[in-house]
Amino acid sequence: MNKPLNVLLYGEDHEPCGNWLMGQAYARLGHRVAFYRYNVGLTKYSRLPWRAYWRLFRAYRERDRLAHTAGLIAAARAHRADIVIVNKGLFVGPEDVDALRREGAWVININYDDYFSQFRSQWTHIQRASLPAYDLLVCTKKYNVAEVLPYNPRSVFVMHAYEPRVHRPVPIPPAERDEWTCDVGFVGSWAVHRVARMEALARAVPAKYVIRGENWDRLPRSSVLTPFVRGTRKGAYGDDLAKATGGAKISLGFLRKENRDDYTTRTFEIPACGGMMLAERTPMHQSIFREGVEAEFFDADNADELIEKVRTLLADDARREGIRDAGIAAVAAGRHTYDDRVREVLGLYEARRRA
Repeated sequence: MNKPLNVLLYGEDHEPCGNWLMGQAYARLGHRVAFYRYNVGLTKYSRLPWRAYWRLFRAYRERDRLAHTAGLIAAARAHRADIVIVNKGLFVGPEDVDALRREGAWVININYDDYFSQFRSQWTHIQRASLPAYDLLVCTKKYNVAEVLPYNPRSVFVMHAYEPRVHRPVPIPPAERDEWTCDVGFVGSWAVHRVARMEALARAVPAKYVIRGENWDRLPRSSVLTPFVRGTRKGAYGDDLAKATGGAKISLGFLRKENRDDYTTRTFEIPACGGMMLAERTPMHQSIFREGVEAEFFDADNADELIEKVRTLLADDARREGIRDAGIAAVAAGRHTYDDRVREVLGLYEARRRA
């Protein structure tokens, strides 16, 4: 890239979200970065009665939406954006994408989730209508590429990433060991299938378990997992994520069925933070790590295999720590950082510019 580019990112604008981490990667590579937050002018929808309006219509009032996207277009103009990266773009209409292009920007839509998620909050009709207008659709799930091709042939697969400055082993002070060390740890939000697997595991394998993440207050008090939950309203991020992951003898990697996940950011973050990863077995996971060498996997539909893997790994310190060390080395050697992903996108931009 011969000259610095002006890059505007639409979405979350704070650490440690992926949009913010991607922005830092562009800045490290010498580009001028600005953000436009996804809820500018829309924060009233977090309050009653506007929250009820949103739940009823899964949309904002059109005047509010247009004011919001007018601000995005004005931000692109003020920043003289060469590239505008729209994260998901649930409320960015096709006319808004066209307006950004008229400002001279190459407009990308990137989706860290599933374009066709079972979670109704993860997509909107406005987003679907806008897909043909983008210069590029970046899918972080390989199967999404074929699904969005009928909307836009300019679609590519770019994998999730991790940030070495954030996701790295963090020493645990002696005074904090009781807080952060455990036999089996999981960092992630509540989900029905996750509860079922972990309850079966906890009943079969007595051990010190720790669960951190959102919405675990949905867990019945009678659940065998209840004593192991540390906080129910937020996950672990930054150094807390690194300590929770590295402090566990085994870090579980569950996927989101509703998003049809076959890998996630945790796929890279767990070993990057020094964790020994035991994750759901998928072709994508097996393409990234050698099973039994750099990570361990289990059949998501087979509680018995998960139980046996945990039992075996807890009983064999040398094998477990060997997998941990090999996983750390594998993710470091694999070119899976946000800088690596940004270079991929910039390569596509440069090819388009030359064409």
